[in-house]
Amino acid sequence: MTAAVGLPPITISEAAGVPHTGGLYSAATMDDRGDDRVAGGVLLEDVDDGAHGMWPAGCLPAETDEPEDPDAPAEPENVKGGLEECPPLTPFPATVVWASDHRMLVGVSEEEARLAAARTLYVTEQVDTETHTAALLADRAGTPATAVGTGGDALVAALGAVEAGLEQVGVVHAPRSAAALAASKGLITERSGKLYTPLGNRWAFGVGYRTDLAGLLVATGPVLVTRSPVTTSMALNARKNTRLAVSERHIAVTWTGPTVAAAIA
Repeated sequence: MTAAVGLPPITISEAAGVPHTGGLYSAATMDDRGDDRVAGGVLLEDVDDGAHGMWPAGCLPAETDEPEDPDAPAEPENVKGGLEECPPLTPFPATVVWASDHRMLVGVSEEEARLAAARTLYVTEQVDTETHTAALLADRAGTPATAVGTGGDALVAALGAVEAGLEQVGVVHAPRSAAALAASKGLITERSGKLYTPLGNRWAFGVGYRTDLAGLLVATGPVLVTRSPVTTSMALNARKNTRLAVSERHIAVTWTGPTVAAAIA
């Protein structure tokens, strides 16, 4: 059969991509907001970060010699060694993740272009968010513990070191290249689509962790990902007869508790 001459090619869409599993979004709690105030970042109030400790049984707080003023306003007690003043809260900055669709005007409708940009963002958003988060994790973790041993031995030792620094169930962030080694050492269990360490902390094997967290494990408290709605804008280039659709949203990643790092290589 002879092919028709002079007809333009038809435009079809490839199969929709799927975001990778086992990364940051699998380990975090997702908070999708109905407004765009996420752009200003997130100031996280940790409700589980009060002072704690212990004292010998049978002992009571020391009495003070100061007379009580019945008209004075009540003040928080500090009998167990808590902080008299709350430490300043550090806001977590937001970032903008985006994806685009750039094609000719002919053969593709505006709605198809918007859908294509949104679909690309759906696939790539987590990786770009992980890249943003990795820089924050590396900055707040400080100097990591030195690797003990090599290969699987170093990974096991590093996991023990960072989990020892957690005071609650949290998240262990690792480059995606460490997943296979962790599985070979029996350090991963899967429940309901989420990956856990033997102690029950969640694994986040991030594709976006490959640069700032290369050769590191970083443990944090629970992670919250706060997202604004997706917005899509359109730009036309009449001279080149092209259309550019851009989908974007603001995202802030926050976590509670300490940030502890250990080297695995």
